[in-house]
Amino acid sequence: TLRGFAMVAVVTAATVVLIVSVMFRVARSMQGLSLVARAYSGGEYSHRADTNTLNEVAALGTTFNQMADSIQQREDDLRESNATLEKRVQERTAALERANVEIREASRAKDEFLSVMSHELRTPLNAILGYQGILELMGVLEGENLSMVQRTQANARRLLELINDVLDISRIEAGRMEIIPTDVPVRDFIQRIQDQMTVLAAEKNLGFEVTIGDTVPAIINTDEDALHKIVVNLLGNAFKFTDDGHVSLTVKQEANFLMMTVTDTGMGIPSHMQNVIFERFRQVDSTSTRSHGGSGLGLSIVQQICQLLGGQVRVESEVGMGSSFIVTLPIQGELTLEPQSVTPAVEVAYE
Repeated sequence: TLRGFAMVAVVTAATVVLIVSVMFRVARSMQGLSLVARAYSGGEYSHRADTNTLNEVAALGTTFNQMADSIQQREDDLRESNATLEKRVQERTAALERANVEIREASRAKDEFLSVMSHELRTPLNAILGYQGILELMGVLEGENLSMVQRTQANARRLLELINDVLDISRIEAGRMEIIPTDVPVRDFIQRIQDQMTVLAAEKNLGFEVTIGDTVPAIINTDEDALHKIVVNLLGNAFKFTDDGHVSLTVKQEANFLMMTVTDTGMGIPSHMQNVIFERFRQVDSTSTRSHGGSGLGLSIVQQICQLLGGQVRVESEVGMGSSFIVTLPIQGELTLEPQSVTPAVEVAYE
């Protein structure tokens, strides 16, 4: 009996040792798989599971290794695709940059050409106008001959205006229009423009009113030539598109800004055109049968010069009710107000 118990004890002990050994191997294998799984979750797919272990655990480890091989292959393919795509993007970007450089150079050459040609065309045209004026003043022409010379003069002036517009826009686009601020006497400046535009008002029998607010400074610091182009272009458009009623110019100060408003009682501008009339060569009526001439550059010149001066221009209009163009420009330098004895508003009307 004792011998039987001893044998049972030996078998039991051997079984326990075997079970513990198996459990240890399983635990160690599972620990290895756990480490590999943790590495995979961190993006490290180079680790491999140990397959020299129990069959079941080995099979699981083999599956892990196959999964890692597949993922790593996909990552390698993706990395290669990304490298290829990045290279293509760099090539396309370089090509686009070269194309942009060529476009800018072509645009600069075009603007330079227009600037030079406009100047060359303007010089002989001024000579033609001068000689025509001399012929008219000599008094040797009369009747039909005088009428033909006067019509030639009118068309030559119109051509000169178109050339001047092209010259201005080409200088702006080429970056050659320099802004040189000077002290500009506001009321003398407005008076000169009023004298210039009075002729247009008289020719079309339109009312023309000029109003200068009390608080408008006597002197502002800005580019006088650029300011002159803005006001003359807006007033010229107002007279061109107004056949009945009046045109007005209002100048006032709001905060640190000078506001100039040109209002007319002309045909007005449709709402869908108010966003595009400041584009080059755009007019409300751009058909070949339009009744008003012009190059369609005036408002584009106004907008770009306003931007160069740090200001802006906008339009308020309704079809059949006329239009108002509002220019807002910053006032720079010291503001010196006129004495109160100076009349703030000047009005000229032709009925």
